[in-house]
Amino acid sequence: MTVTPDMIHKLATLARLKLTAEEEAAFSSQVPKIIGYVDQLKDVPVTEVPTLETSAATLRPDGARPAGIENDILDRAPERSDRFWNVPPVQ
Repeated sequence: MTVTPDMIHKLATLARLKLTAEEEAAFSSQVPKIIGYVDQLKDVPVTEVPTLETSAATLRPDGARPAGIENDILDRAPERSDRFWNVPPVQ
């Protein structure tokens, strides 16, 4: 794969990097090597790897639940009204 200076500039922009001309030149030679390495991942056999759906089945159901520490936290407030801390106004 041929990497153009425009591609390096776009890649740097996406990564929010400000590169000098020297850094862009250095990356121009490094990016094809990185792409080649990532391309090798196509050859990794993954047929024996379990899918995420099977391993995620053991997780607990997601949902809101009380933590049970609300009163402990509120008891530490210097001043409180019902379930809220009283704080000085922000100026």
